[in-house]
Amino acid sequence: MSGSAVGSAEGSGSAMAGSAEGSAAGSGADGSAAGSAVAASDFDFDKLTHEDKVKFMKTKVMPAMKPAFQNFDAKEYASFTCKTCHGKDPQKAKYEMPNPELPQLDFEALKAGKGDPKMVEFMSKTVKPEMAKLLNRPEMTETVHDGFGCLDCHVMKKKK
Repeated sequence: MSGSAVGSAEGSGSAMAGSAEGSAAGSGADGSAAGSAVAASDFDFDKLTHEDKVKFMKTKVMPAMKPAFQNFDAKEYASFTCKTCHGKDPQKAKYEMPNPELPQLDFEALKAGKGDPKMVEFMSKTVKPEMAKLLNRPEMTETVHDGFGCLDCHVMKKKK
């Protein structure tokens, strides 16, 4: 990622955790309160059951992110499935994130302008903010360090 997008795109390295906003509010993956009235701010993705996480991803994340990726590159993302983000065998990997199969990130190189500028812009201005919104988490920025960021999905490239 180039310029200011890099600092704001760095992630926490945690699994995709957070809350759901709007119609996804509540503790049920479908936006229901799952038996109790839970405010959107109380929703915590990490506390959902595996089944509710899968349902949330299928009903909230996929409908938002599939068209975003396909609008970015229709050919590359013609087939957008769970495997796109979660790897070749998401069930075996238990859908764990970050996913080492995704491109590894080198923020120093990205700051130096190395990398695909269109991809950097797409990830920093579309994917990261949209995923933060879907999970009702703050977006990781240079000043917000406890938010959804690049390292929620990607791992850091190991230095040689």
